[in-house]
Amino acid sequence: MQFLKSWLYAILLLFILWLGGFMWYLHQIPYPPKKTSNAADAIVVLTGGSQRLGVGLDLLSQGQSQKLFISGVNKEVSFKEIFYLNKASHPPLNQSIELGYMANNTRENAKETAAWLHKKG
Repeated sequence: MQFLKSWLYAILLLFILWLGGFMWYLHQIPYPPKKTSNAADAIVVLTGGSQRLGVGLDLLSQGQSQKLFISGVNKEVSFKEIFYLNKASHPPLNQSIELGYMANNTRENAKETAAWLHKKG
């Protein structure tokens, strides 16, 4: 019985120490979180997914970035068709958008995007 009581006290002590460490950790988290800039250097949209392009265009029109790169665009698709299909306004957004026509799959999307980012610095 004494052995069991000692184990229970040891477990209780470990729990109290753990709880103290957890409370210290929570105290280290800044509240409210520090404000950071929401603007990104660029928005990249990989074609092939439902509504990806619309979200990318919305982010651009909301000022979340100054550049939008769309990777994996079919060679026969134009800016006009992209804006029409996504019900977006034409200018001035189309001056901030570049289309990548080289990618046919995810791996090529990554390569095309990396090359575009490298070119843009």
